[in-house]
Formats: sequence, C-alpha cells, structure tokens
Amino acid sequence: MKRSYKNEVQDKLSSLNAQIETRVLGNISSGKTFIPVYYVNAGQNKKPRVLLSTGIHGDEPAGVYALIEFLKGPIVDYLDKLNFSIFPCLNPWGFEHDKRTNLYGVDINRSFVKNNSVIALILKRQIAANPNYTLAINLHEDNTQIQVDGFPKEENPRAFYLYDNSRELQNFGASIINKLRTQGIEICNNETIYGEKNNQGVIVSIPSKGEFEEFLRRHTNRIIVTENPTCWSLEKRVSVQLKALLTALDFAVSE
Repeated sequence: MKRSYKNEVQDKLSSLNAQIETRVLGNISSGKTFIPVYYVNAGQNKKPRVLLSTGIHGDEPAGVYALIEFLKGPIVDYLDKLNFSIFPCLNPWGFEHDKRTNLYGVDINRSFVKNNSVIALILKRQIAANPNYTLAINLHEDNTQIQVDGFPKEENPRAFYLYDNSRELQNFGASIINKLRTQGIEICNNETIYGEKNNQGVIVSIPSKGEFEEFLRRHTNRIIVTENPTCWSLEKRVSVQLKALLTALDFAVSE
C-alpha cells in the first residue's frame, strides 16, 4: 500500500484557516529527494499549551487523518481556550510506504536516547522552544495483523484503549474512556494487553527509556496515548481517534 504524503498531508495543511500557522521544521530523506516535516501552531499564547502528535509509526495512518480533520474544523472551537503545538505526521516516508519505521529501519518512537533519527532531533529542538505543556496526546494504532514478540496474535486488542503515561495520575485517561463508552465506542476489556494490566481500557505505565513519551515526561505531567485496532475500517478508526481527541480536550478546558 502506498499513500501520497503530498496529496493527503501537505496539500491539506496548505489550505487551513488563516488563524493556524503552519511551517516546515526540517526535511527528511525519501531516498531520492527530501520530504518536509510540518509543525502547526495555533491558539492563544497565554492559554494552556497542548501538544498533539501522530504518524510517528507510518503504518498507523488513522491518527494523521484525524488530526487533519481536527485542523480543518473542530480546532476553531478551542482557539480561544488553548494554545496548540501540533505535529500532524512525524514519519512522512513511513506514511507513504505503510512502514512502521523510517527509511533507515529506525523506530522513531524509540529513538530519543541515541538520537538516531532526524525527527527525534527536530522534536527535541521544537519542544525546547515551548517546554511546558498542560497535556500531550499522541495518536497511535494497534496493528491486529502483526504478532508482538512473546504474545499470540489472536490476543491482539480488537477494540479501543489508551495508555496513561502521566507523571501525576488524576484519572484523566479513565474519564476519556468512560465518555467514549457512553458514545458507543467499543473498549478493550482484556485483563492484560501485551503483558500490561488493562483497567477497562486504560493502561497506566511508565514509558520505556528512549521512547518519545519518556522524553515528554520532562515537559508535561499528563500524557495520553490512544490506540485503536486496525481491524476496524479506516473511516471508523479516524472517527474514533477524533472523538477521543475532542473528549480529552473538552476535559482539559473544563478543569
């Protein structure tokens, strides 16, 4: 499967509301040419800052489409309440080629200790410019067709769940899950997911060394990582990711 980063990301970002600032943070190699990596800044500077990111694994496209949809419309309802730092597609080459890693086989999401990806360096530099966030949300997907080492493929989650990687737990992840459940979203109730305890759709965990989330814990107390199964249709996956995002933002502005 191949996707067009230009058509599905670049062109969409170029036609956003004038209130939304979009700029190129850097360029990465695609083998024959270079692809721009985008950053979006929007909202009120003096309001709480929220970091949104997705597409760090190129074979998890629903989050990219969900963030594009958010930028095209729903974001306007939050521009007077929050300040956004948004990374709409962190692995352009992987997105185009439906690959988890980058061109060089590096899992970008786990490259923050060795700094062996351009994206890790770009993110560190940009996040240092605005180092304090009230909330970070990373949109991911769970590939139901890939066997995770040590776990049978048949046990891969086939419903939505999330990781709460926050430093100070305040039931934020559970609040999101409970709201989504009332909206009819199927929530994964497996007792464990890949060896970690699952509390009715919420895995409370400390990120592994080198992960993006582990780096983010230096800059925010609250980190949510969403996961929906790829066995769902793409349309449903995008819809659920967008609902999860909006639910989290609604809770953030209501506090």
